[in-house]
Amino acid sequence: MAHALKLSELINSRTWSAGDVTTIELVYTLEGTANDVTAKTFALNKIAFTYQQFPRQNVRVKPINIDTISDTGLWSVVATFSSRTSKAVGLSSQEFSTVGGTQNLTQSYFTVSKDGADDAKATDHKGSIGVALDLKSVSGVDVISRVYRFSETWIWAAGQIDVGYRGVLFVLTGQVNKFRWRGFKERELLFEGASGRRRGGDRWEITYHFAASPTAYDIEIGDIKVKKKKGWDHLWVQRAWKVGTLPGDVSLAIIPKSAYVERVYLSGDFLLLNLGHNAFTSLSYGGNNNSF
Repeated sequence: MAHALKLSELINSRTWSAGDVTTIELVYTLEGTANDVTAKTFALNKIAFTYQQFPRQNVRVKPINIDTISDTGLWSVVATFSSRTSKAVGLSSQEFSTVGGTQNLTQSYFTVSKDGADDAKATDHKGSIGVALDLKSVSGVDVISRVYRFSETWIWAAGQIDVGYRGVLFVLTGQVNKFRWRGFKERELLFEGASGRRRGGDRWEITYHFAASPTAYDIEIGDIKVKKKKGWDHLWVQRAWKVGTLPGDVSLAIIPKSAYVERVYLSGDFLLLNLGHNAFTSLSYGGNNNSF
């Protein structure tokens, strides 16, 4: 049974040590889990990156009373803030781009016109693009795909980037958000990975890369309507031959028969990235965002 996690600051918190280097300790108790990774992740996400303009250096999590049977426990949490680091820990820079790649589109939004030779009626393929004369293939057309990419560079104290955190980055690479995060709906945001380098002995600089794809609703594909396609789920169309798509027409056409929405990316909890709720949030997409 999952328990609600709670982080409470204690009365003996906010101890200052002043001098050439100023150090402040904030002391908490955390309750609601027996798992050390869960406790650490929750504390890192809840405690601010700065206090009185001093950057957070590290967060120490120590068990006090743990019950693994009921999956609950009490933890001591101490966050240290200091003037020792010359460059503040936290978000350093941001970049974004809406320059998309290309996508092969085999289905149009709608057919503007269709004309046949020698007054013959043009076959209605229900929006299929590039139908071969033998009706065995649909070549489609390459168009610009719509993708919103952004990256964030964060500065971390050396102690924060341990083997466990690097493992989190590895596991989440190539996954989409399992829960709403930074304003993006479920499965709309793809974590493309991170790259990092150590700067001096006390700091890590890590750049995180994301790509967003909007959820689409009421997608019309010929006579088929797909109610919903979440973010990075993949939509593909199966086509079939049909005789006479127009009254009096005995010609063969290749038209959409079935539409399938496939889940091609696993999902993960992006709170584990420990990036908080600063920086970029989602775009407001207009229209039905129909894409296939």
